[in-house]
Amino acid sequence: MKPKNLSEHEMVDLIDSRCRHQGQAALARSIGSSPQMICDIRKGRKWVSASVARGLGYRRVVHYEPIV
Repeated sequence: MKPKNLSEHEMVDLIDSRCRHQGQAALARSIGSSPQMICDIRKGRKWVSASVARGLGYRRVVHYEPIV
C-alpha cells in the first residue's frame, strides 16, 4: 500500500503524536533536530522543515499552480 501524502497540519499532528509517545526531546534527537525546533513547529511558529520531514520519513514538496 502506498504511503499517504500529508498536509502541513497532518505533519504537525504526526509530530504531536510522536511527542506524546516518546517525548519532545527524544523525538528531536531521533530525527536529528532540536527540541526548540520541534516546539516551534508544534506551536505554529515555524513550518515543518525539509530536515524534520526527512527525519519522519517524508520529504517536503511545495507546489505552485497558475491562477486561472
